[in-house]
Amino acid sequence: HSYTGQDYSTQGNVGKISLDQIDSLSTKSFPPCMRQLHKALRENHHLRHGGRMQYGLFLKGIGLTLEQALQFWKQEFIKGKMDPDKEEENDE
Repeated sequence: HSYTGQDYSTQGNVGKISLDQIDSLSTKSFPPCMRQLHKALRENHHLRHGGRMQYGLFLKGIGLTLEQALQFWKQEFIKGKMDPDKEEENDE
């Protein structure tokens, strides 16, 4: 007899997330430091340079694609009425 169920030896989509999962994952799965950055970003639609670098690398690490990350940041900057093509000069 052979097993005909799902093959669990391959990883499939493990480690990949989509934009619509970020908010729900942030409340239940993010470490406290990333949860705080996510909350601050959603409330203020802005993070300082260090926060953007840290949070951006975290999003990459959990499987957000480059295209999704660019879309995510653009949406947040637009909500904050910041020009997504320009960085603030006094950011640090």
